[in-house]
Amino acid sequence: MTTFNKLHNTVGGYGSRATGILLGTVLFVSNASGGDLLVDRRKDQFPTTSGRLLAPLPYSMPGLGEGFFLLGHFANMFASTTDLTLLQATGDVKGTDLNLDQIPLIEKHLYVHAELLNLSSIQQNYYDARGMNTGKDDYTLLDITSLKQRRFGLDLTFFERRVTLSVDRSHANGELDTVRDPEGIAIQEFADPYKFKNNDTRWGLQLDFTDDYQDARKGVRTNLRYQNRPALSGNDPDYFVTELDATVFTPMFTTDTLVFNIFQSDAHVRKKGNTDRTAIAQELGFECDSGDTQCQATEAAVIDNFVNERAHGTATSLGGVNRLRAFPGERFNGAHVASIGAEYRMNFVRDATPFNFSVWRDTHTGIQLAFFSEFGSVAETMNELWQDSRFVYGSGIRLVTGSGAVYRFDLAVGDEGLQPNLFFYYPWN
Repeated sequence: MTTFNKLHNTVGGYGSRATGILLGTVLFVSNASGGDLLVDRRKDQFPTTSGRLLAPLPYSMPGLGEGFFLLGHFANMFASTTDLTLLQATGDVKGTDLNLDQIPLIEKHLYVHAELLNLSSIQQNYYDARGMNTGKDDYTLLDITSLKQRRFGLDLTFFERRVTLSVDRSHANGELDTVRDPEGIAIQEFADPYKFKNNDTRWGLQLDFTDDYQDARKGVRTNLRYQNRPALSGNDPDYFVTELDATVFTPMFTTDTLVFNIFQSDAHVRKKGNTDRTAIAQELGFECDSGDTQCQATEAAVIDNFVNERAHGTATSLGGVNRLRAFPGERFNGAHVASIGAEYRMNFVRDATPFNFSVWRDTHTGIQLAFFSEFGSVAETMNELWQDSRFVYGSGIRLVTGSGAVYRFDLAVGDEGLQPNLFFYYPWN
């Protein structure tokens, strides 16, 4: 939620391009595996080996400020698949984020997941324009207060997680009270905070023809998603977002894996929102002095983004821990998004070895050294997609564990510098 677009506020056709990508991926893997897509699983797909990690994580990030995250991650609690992750934020970001995952209702078939986010203070980057034509410093800072999000969902899975249907329902609301320049100096303080909310429903279908749901080394995995973004007022657009995500895993040498990922996300507007610039200005509530050119330029950029979002919708963004990892989370936004990535994983396989360092306990099953590269593009129309793109590359190290967590540290390089990423799971998941 790093943009005004997201603060304000997928079964549709994917189009011939996405359909061709999906069919081409399936045919490629089918040929590579001798025509047999049903790859045997290497191990149990519902592990219950327990694990935990308790740690303070310092952060210093543009748009987030400085402070500590106090992390508690508990995997496979109560001898089940239930995972709990609790993040307590202190410093410039204040609040908690509670995630529950894979709570079994029907063993090996039906699971619940949920997220409860409560932040009393967060400052985030807001870039001057959608698309890919902004520079590293072309942003303002948003002071957001009382941000709350509730997300609940179900996963219905069959055939050892080879086929999974999922549904999520999410609601978020919050307030924006100040807009600042990149140095933190206030540009506009709202007498009445700008209030935003967002409701959406997401449906998904995952087909996983790999040798392991957690740590695949052979096969193909595809995800089809549909996200409904209904209008919550007469000013809002009514649209939906479709996503296609396909990943191919190819064995290399004795234990290594070459991974290839393609992704496309498209917004489909059923009804445009109110794009009248004067009405949007009144709705936002900027009160710029007649000689304050910085405030006026900021207001004009925000209105431009509102117009584009209400006319075209907003697809899934690029940037962060999953795609274009050299850029901050949700760095690039627009109506149409595509990315291509490749990663070579050197697997140093070891026998399952339990470890217990008091605050960190799990079962070590392997270490990976990874080298990756990614291309991505964002545009307002399909015809403009790939006219402008960004490229990143980098390397990382992963600890694969028996509890299902993959502790990942990546260093990615792009045209705006170096970006470290620390996360629990593989990219492109």
